[in-house]
Amino acid sequence: MRWAGSVFAFERQENGHWIQTQELVPSDLQHSASFGQAISMNGDYAVIGAHNETITTDSTQSIQWAGAAYVFKRINGQWVEVQKLTASDPMKQAYFGQYLSMNKDDIVISAERNELDVNGDFPLKASGAVYAFKRDSTEKWVETQKLVAFDRAPRGYVWTISEC
Repeated sequence: MRWAGSVFAFERQENGHWIQTQELVPSDLQHSASFGQAISMNGDYAVIGAHNETITTDSTQSIQWAGAAYVFKRINGQWVEVQKLTASDPMKQAYFGQYLSMNKDDIVISAERNELDVNGDFPLKASGAVYAFKRDSTEKWVETQKLVAFDRAPRGYVWTISEC
């Protein structure tokens, strides 16, 4: 599928050489999802963005380019998809997952063109947001907060997340 994306896992051998061990794709891979343009790893976990993905809400409404991110866990040497993350308030062309970072039990994911404030009000075109997720006791990531700049402006962009 054109521009769907994939991530290749490599492992360093004892002799120092790297070999490809796996190709990662999400269970619901879509055409043009851009899966793999953003990736962050911590220990046996990886979070991988698919910012162009069209998502379907619980009400079966399709939201084009809302974006998603996928959490993979290394189990017995193999990477396995364990969770799909989306914004609690997905919107068209928000590009959730274009930038992300993982640190131990925390994941932050940008939605570069999200327009709504933390309460879902006061739209400002492409003002951006960042969503924070925390891993709970069942090893699932749960959205804990939506962050927006206090001085957000129309057509602004969310900064690149370099570190949690």
